[in-house]
Formats: sequence, structure tokens, C-alpha cells
Amino acid sequence: MPRPENPIPVDAPYRVFAEQLRTLRRNAGNPTLRAIARQAGYGPTVLSQATSGRRLPTLDVTLAYAVACGGDHDHWREQWLIARHQAEPANRYRVLNQPRTSHGIRTVPAFLQALRDFRIWAGSPSFHAMARRVHVAPSTLCDVTSPDRTVLPTAYAVRSFVAACLPNPAPDSTEVKAWLATHQRLRAQEEARRPHRPQDDRGPSTPGAAVPVPAADAPSDTGDTRSWPMMEGIPAERAAFVKTLQQAMACTELSQRQLASQSNCSPGTLSRYLRGFRLPTLWNLEDLIDALQRAGADPDLLEQLPDLRVNAEKSTARDKRLIADLIRKNRVLREELARARAPRRTSP
Repeated sequence: MPRPENPIPVDAPYRVFAEQLRTLRRNAGNPTLRAIARQAGYGPTVLSQATSGRRLPTLDVTLAYAVACGGDHDHWREQWLIARHQAEPANRYRVLNQPRTSHGIRTVPAFLQALRDFRIWAGSPSFHAMARRVHVAPSTLCDVTSPDRTVLPTAYAVRSFVAACLPNPAPDSTEVKAWLATHQRLRAQEEARRPHRPQDDRGPSTPGAAVPVPAADAPSDTGDTRSWPMMEGIPAERAAFVKTLQQAMACTELSQRQLASQSNCSPGTLSRYLRGFRLPTLWNLEDLIDALQRAGADPDLLEQLPDLRVNAEKSTARDKRLIADLIRKNRVLREELARARAPRRTSP
């Protein structure tokens, strides 16, 4: 029979995380620390300190402890990241009376620190609470202000982070647009500082030599906008959404990289959307529709995308509340699209 564990101090900085580890141990049948140590590969003393709440155990110790107690590897990696960011000993009692803005920021480190200050102004909400407000993974928000981050996060992550800190999270608010404008300016500065790629050695060696033209059906390195192999075995609802998205993009002259840049996502993420590996969030879909609409895509196809997106989600979602929330957001998105197209319809 295992000996009783010492109580966790009330003021322990990692009290919640330690309680989670102890609950996992109890659910696994409350094995002794020596039994866990034999499976985890760490000594009983190290494992006991991991659940004391005074210090955050290393990621390796956390994963070894969790797996030995039957926990999921990816889940506990995410919990460790959340605990690492939630404690914030230096900022726990710091209060900002005025919200931090992105005005005047010229470097990436200053931009990242401004995001941290913006969350402090919002009352230092937990990443779980922030994630529920904007419907993203908590780890996505944790990664934005990670102490190890030295490069810009994605525009989607910045928008989600800022919106989650606002009293009324809205992706098109003035604050979100200001942060995204600063993000885009810093991204352009990074691109300008990158060295240019050397000219391809396979090009013509003498002036006036013919430049080889690729075949018409060959995919370009900027993303061929006319052919994407759809993932096999996906539900019919998702296939209908993907096919309509492909048709809408085929109406434009945008390359995959160009559309990704205009819709605030990476080319790899857009490629997953176009092949059916992932469904875009409603925020991502709104950006995609706006970019396609500006590029001259068929309006009838764009009108079908929100409904098809919700149907594709309903084919896999099990939570009725999630489905209702998706339908409500879909209705709001359709109303915004109708308002955006209203001048076009009424014009002679």
C-alpha cells in the first residue's frame, strides 16, 4: 500500500498541475512510486517532487510519469506547456491599467513582449479559457508567447490570441486589425532581410538562349491552382466542400502561395484544405472567401461554402452543442457575406 502523499501547499506555483498528476495516479489504481519508477525510468524521489507543486518537472519526467500511469503522451505534453506558461511568477501580480498596443513596434522581440503585456492587461486569463472563447487549441495560444519563441507566430495565431484577450472577441475588431497590420509589416521586414536565392544553374548559360517552358499539366513551385489530389476515403460532405473550394479557386488566377498570403494562412495549411486533410475554421473560411471574392471567384460558389463547411463538420462532430454553435456562426458569416455583396447586387 503506498504511503500517503504530502499535501500540496496552497501557495505552490504549480498546484493545479500537481493535482492533475496525482488524480491521474489515483485513477490508475494508486500504484506506489517505486512501481511507477520502474516503468518511468526515474527515481521515486524525482517522481515525488514532480507532484509537489513547488517546481515544474521537466517535460521528460512529466511524460514518463503520465505514460506509466496510463496517460496520453500528446495530452500531457499540452498540459505541461499550459502549466509552464500559466505560472508566470514574474508577472503574477503585475497589473496594466492601459491595454498594450502594437503601435510603434519595430522588432519581433518587442512584438512578442507586447502580446504578453496585452494578456496581462486582460487579467492573465488561463489559456484554456482563452481557447474556449475563440475555439482554438490551448497549445496554439501558449506557443504565441512561449519564452523560447524568437520568430513571428502565424497571423492566425496572433489574431486568435488578441481576440481572446478582448472583452468581445471579434476577428474584425479594430484592435485585431491593428495587431495584424504590425504583424504583416514585421513579416515584410523579415522577408526583405532574407538573402535572395541564387539563380538556378539549370537556366540558360548564354544570352538569348531559350528558356525551357514546363508542361501545361506540371505543378508549379508556387502552387498549381488547377490540380489538387483529394484525400481518399473522406466523407461525402467533406468531399463536396473541398470540391467547391477547388472550383472557386480555379475561377481565379491566384496561385496557392498568393491565396495563402491573402487569407492569413500558410501554403501548407491551404494545401491541406484543398485536399481534404483538414477543415478550415470559420475564421479561416471567412478570410478565404474574402480573398477569393477579391480575386473574382464565382459568387454562387462562395455562397455555398459556409453551408458545406457546416455539413462537413456535422458529419464528424458528436457534440450537439458544437453543431449548434457552428450553425449559429455560419448564419452570422452568411449575413456578413450578404451585406458585403449588397452594393454589387443593387448597382445597375
